Amino acid sequence: MRFRHTLTTLAIAAAMLAGFAMPATARAQADSAAADSPDVAKIRQIETDWAAALVKKDQYALDLALSPTYVDISATGAVTTKNQQIAALFADNYPVLGYNEVITSIRVLGDTAIAQGTYTLRRRWGNAVQEDRGIFTHVYEHVRQTWQCINGQRTIVREQVGPPKKAEKPDELPFHLPFTGKKKEADDGSSVTVAPAPAPSK
Repeated sequence: MRFRHTLTTLAIAAAMLAGFAMPATARAQADSAAADSPDVAKIRQIETDWAAALVKKDQYALDLALSPTYVDISATGAVTTKNQQIAALFADNYPVLGYNEVITSIRVLGDTAIAQGTYTLRRRWGNAVQEDRGIFTHVYEHVRQTWQCINGQRTIVREQVGPPKKAEKPDELPFHLPFTGKKKEADDGSSVTVAPAPAPSK
């Protein structure tokens, strides 16, 4: 009996050590995935497929992600519909070379959900390649047992170059959003990184 008790104690200790040995990033991602509801997990997958579709020019994936009533407001203020977004995939001057997202939050409010995060877009600009960094908000609607995006908006974040001037006050500094997070680059140049989910509010 004492031998069995010793073996049980050793097994528990080994399991605890394995947990501590797991990298913090892996633990955070595992906790985030475990905390996802089916709806949140579905929206994460839609975001992943959407990011890949922009680079692969995948009309089918984009059609599944976007609602027929979808309205997009780009970082430059251009307003386009779902049909215009899909048509742009086949334009001769289609500019998207790579697209990466870091999803920071997904909130489900009944039949509506809001996904937010940061993005990096590599695109053609004339004969050059330009990289835009900004924040995005996607609003989803639950229809026919699935989720589709009904509104998307992007804002470019201007990062300050060099140290701030001494005369500037902290509240006068430009908005700064660090672009951190580990992302896996796909062969097509697209990726989506999932940041650890925030603790649920009571």
